[in-house]
Amino acid sequence: MSVKDYYKMLEVAPGATEYEIKKSFRRLALRYHPDTNQGNAYSAAWFRELQEAYDTLTDPTKKEYYLQQRWLAQSQGKRLQQPAPLTPDALLAEVQQLQQQVQQLDHFRMDHQQLLQQLLQPLSHEKLSMMDSFGDAKVAASCVQPLLEAAQLLPYPLARQLYPGLQRLSLGQQGLLKQLQLQHRRQQRQHWWSRHQWWVMLLATLLLCSSIFWLG
Repeated sequence: MSVKDYYKMLEVAPGATEYEIKKSFRRLALRYHPDTNQGNAYSAAWFRELQEAYDTLTDPTKKEYYLQQRWLAQSQGKRLQQPAPLTPDALLAEVQQLQQQVQQLDHFRMDHQQLLQQLLQPLSHEKLSMMDSFGDAKVAASCVQPLLEAAQLLPYPLARQLYPGLQRLSLGQQGLLKQLQLQHRRQQRQHWWSRHQWWVMLLATLLLCSSIFWLG
């Protein structure tokens, strides 16, 4: 997971004092605060990012952990995540990148648990809340489809953990909800059959033998 560049987000230099951080945050907060940008979901998204950066850099414990992660990322040659608000387009780009990764997986040797964790990332509470606030049904549908396809690669006990988030991501669109329900039930039936097919076949064989015996 990439590390956000909180200093750049707040438009201060790395190592800025707490006074400088607070001063810059107040200036940016006036620009993006929801109260001064009512109905502007993009400004609200920016403000959430600024608030996260401010809360981290002004809390000694959070700041120490963040600086450790920042140093580790830079020592490994990783680029810090550039400032950008969490928006439907950003989530769609994340899902599309994940879709490409899934398409390259060896379906016979994949790590199902790792795939589950990757698919849960776009369905985090923060990202679903963002989608609720934007209400962008078109982007929501474009996000649900690839995640739903990837869910088919997982065993049902893992795949079912995705469905609550996918339902919320659907933003109440009946077509998507029906599609989710059908796939959920299909995977559930397949899982039940894979667990009980031998017992069913054994029972059927016993009934057939009994029928033959009594008819004979």
